[in-house]
Amino acid sequence: MKNKILIIILIVLIILLAFFCAVKLKKENSSIHKTTRDFIMTDTPISTVNTSGENSGIYIGVTENENQNYLFVSIKIDKKASKENQIKSLISEISTATGYQINTNSIEINENEIKIDFSNKAAPFELEESYHQTDAQKYFITSKNLVAKTIFDSIDKTLKSYFGESTQVYYTVDSEEINITNEILTINIDSNKPYGN
Repeated sequence: MKNKILIIILIVLIILLAFFCAVKLKKENSSIHKTTRDFIMTDTPISTVNTSGENSGIYIGVTENENQNYLFVSIKIDKKASKENQIKSLISEISTATGYQINTNSIEINENEIKIDFSNKAAPFELEESYHQTDAQKYFITSKNLVAKTIFDSIDKTLKSYFGESTQVYYTVDSEEINITNEILTINIDSNKPYGN
């Protein structure tokens, strides 16, 4: 009789354990598709934007379903430098604050259009080789699947904030269209359309 009771208790415990494991697995699987919650910022994000070059700073974060979650990092920019060098400085600061090396082949400027051609040897294309943690790092991306979107969104937001909301930003990689696929996101960027449109 005691053995039967022990067997029944054991079966009930196994069923309960299996149930809790299934619930936990379901929660973990549902969290795979999170985006804006898969990074850590060392400061509080803000979303207010001053336009027309009033900001001396960069924005780091993502826009998801029209929700903006960005960290503003104040920096010094030489506004007497050429527009191309100002853009390079802004991108360099985003690189420093995220820890990811962001190399560009070229930057073309035509009125309110900025065309950035990335090197495929650095972030957001080579994630392992391009990451170097620094003391100045303000932003930690916990999911490598979000590195590309974070870099693209951050540059777009920063340039529009710095040069004005009418600024149109175009991206290519080694003069080709950008196509990135991972477990969470598929990013296809048409070189003939402004990013985000």
